[in-house]
Amino acid sequence: MHTKMNSFEEMTGGTGIKGLYGTLTCLSIQLCLYAMVRKAGLRRSSVFVDIGSGINRVLFHALLYPAVEWAFGIEFDPVKVLKAVAAFDYLMQKMPVFKAAMKNKSAPPKANCASISEVGTLSPATHAFTFWVGMTKAAKMAIGRLWNNCPSLKAIMIVQHTMSTSKSKGWAFPEALMASLGFENIQLVDVVRGLKMSGSAKDTFRGYVFVKKSAAGPKDPAWAAEMERARAKFETDSVKVAEKEAKSAALDAARVAQLADQAAAAAAANRPTGAQQGTRRSSRVVRKTSLGVDDYFHKTDLQPDDDMYLGEEGKRAAEAEGKYIPCVHAEGWEVNANGVVRNVETKKAATCRTTKPDGKGDVFARLALQTGEGKGAKKVDRCFAVKHLVAVAWRPEDLAAKIPLAQDGGLDRRQGEWRIGYIDGNKFNNSAANLVLVPARR
Repeated sequence: MHTKMNSFEEMTGGTGIKGLYGTLTCLSIQLCLYAMVRKAGLRRSSVFVDIGSGINRVLFHALLYPAVEWAFGIEFDPVKVLKAVAAFDYLMQKMPVFKAAMKNKSAPPKANCASISEVGTLSPATHAFTFWVGMTKAAKMAIGRLWNNCPSLKAIMIVQHTMSTSKSKGWAFPEALMASLGFENIQLVDVVRGLKMSGSAKDTFRGYVFVKKSAAGPKDPAWAAEMERARAKFETDSVKVAEKEAKSAALDAARVAQLADQAAAAAAANRPTGAQQGTRRSSRVVRKTSLGVDDYFHKTDLQPDDDMYLGEEGKRAAEAEGKYIPCVHAEGWEVNANGVVRNVETKKAATCRTTKPDGKGDVFARLALQTGEGKGAKKVDRCFAVKHLVAVAWRPEDLAAKIPLAQDGGLDRRQGEWRIGYIDGNKFNNSAANLVLVPARR
């Protein structure tokens, strides 16, 4: 199953647009599930939930071993959820054993696109799995709230780096660490060591299996004192987290109001807003995104007044989204009207990155190009703005012609009076119909 999943990821390319992504090896997942079977009562009749499920590798594994009755995941990245649905269909087609196992299930696995703080309950789940590396304290507290409020949930496995058992480094008991995050009636029953992620031989993790038990923990004064200190810390931290979330919500509301005012003013003046024009490129490429799922790219629903930004070339591009055109200044690569860049020979989507820490910068494709001939030929990696590749291929008359060429043959956004912006303000939507000329900033 994991071999099939690796093939699926190679075809679709990339991983997502939000947060971190990584997967445990097949052996590590098996060790985690075996520990839950042995110590936490995970059975065929159980309902399994993966919090931060990615593309559902752990869920699919649990459906085969120990063949749980049903499994569902919670993932806040829409691209990963789309890929999880596509991965299920891929396994049903390519893996007869998996298809046969699904015939005995009450329902197919489900991937829910939501933030953990927005989830009201984990019911009817009996066992939960979550990978905590990179997860915020607010998200961990939200899981603690769900643990307390879900009567059906019996056990949870948490994979992370070592939970300190030294008073000099943190909490003396893992239960105390969990109590500091709001978990109640919790007891550690097993620790799985030596877990590894695919593609990483150095980093190792541990899986902690906790079960619900009203009288959790050893009966000694040190444990009781530690738990009291943990509960007090939770009360303090919960107030700080609530204040931080309220402040963030207020900033978001102010930003939305500002964009609404800009949109109203732009509509009155019949021109694109500042948010739609885009921002200057940051020189630091920091975040990987997934642009390999064609379903994620969509044609913009244009209003009649927006026709002035398209031109005949853009309208034809929107109608031909399934066709690929070779990239003029990137030999061996082609791009469709939705902004998906792929290799001409392998048909594999290019790896793309955004240019800002918040993931809101322009999207750049990293392409391997051949230079030289004969024995002196070699491949070098170069980054091209996806919107420039689309403009040259699909909008040469009304977009590319207005922007001077750079030394590498691409468009030079630092020269001239114009640059390319986005009609809907979404920099992940590099479709030809969504691109528009805007005045260059100096």
